[in-house]
Amino acid sequence: AQFAHEGAIAIEAIAFTGQMHGGLLVDSNLEPLTDFITWQDKRGDEFEPSGKSYVEALRSFAAPDVTGVGVHSGFLIATLYWLQQHDAFPSGASYVLGIYDWLTSLLVGKPAADISSASAWGMFDPITKSWHSDLLESAKIPMTLLPDVYEPGDFLGTLRPSLANEMGLARNVRIHASIGD
Repeated sequence: AQFAHEGAIAIEAIAFTGQMHGGLLVDSNLEPLTDFITWQDKRGDEFEPSGKSYVEALRSFAAPDVTGVGVHSGFLIATLYWLQQHDAFPSGASYVLGIYDWLTSLLVGKPAADISSASAWGMFDPITKSWHSDLLESAKIPMTLLPDVYEPGDFLGTLRPSLANEMGLARNVRIHASIGD
């Protein structure tokens, strides 16, 4: 770290870590439209009219998961599917982001997630580094909701000037992709 003045340390870079399986829906300005949905959300265990749980339905849509993880209640895909099936997506929802991805996105000014976060949602394949498009299509979750995905630590840009001024930080503070817990 560089010393700005005696006893003070200038911040050169920011990255976060945090809870992986949950998230929130935000508008195009990255303003939250939902509360944070944690891994403890169990709506995926509720039953569809077909008699299957929402998670069972999602599993029937999904190709075999080579990672061995699969889809579980508490993964963000299960909650998003439940919201979709109950017409409960908030109006103006533009992106889905993990909590620490949201903080990163606010600082850099664009929606971004890291691989560990996107994978933990149950809808991203960390091996092929791609979204499970067939699963998302079957679940009627629009691909447009999904942020760009980065490797943990990737440089995303510098702190937005308005935030730098508000926080009393230099405009050249580097923002890096986060990593899940």
